[in-house]
Amino acid sequence: RARLRLEKGQPFQPWWSHGSHLAALALLALLAVYGRVPWLAAAAEGILLVRAAAGLSAFRKAIKAKQVGFQEIAYGLIFVLLAAMGYWWRL
Repeated sequence: RARLRLEKGQPFQPWWSHGSHLAALALLALLAVYGRVPWLAAAAEGILLVRAAAGLSAFRKAIKAKQVGFQEIAYGLIFVLLAAMGYWWRL
């Protein structure tokens, strides 16, 4: 949502996005330490954090909302596949 608001020139707060990704990464890392989730799931969340930071930065390339949607689908699939591979290979 923040990326779409940014692309439309509407006000947004990047810290909500960054904060939620940092919290998710911290939680997944903690769960991985205790063996409840694979480390690959935490790494996948790290990819999403980098994507959020890059997508909301001043250096991003402006794209259309449709492209943002397709990118989000791709990142979601990557996250699910990495998490599944982590469970499958016990990584």
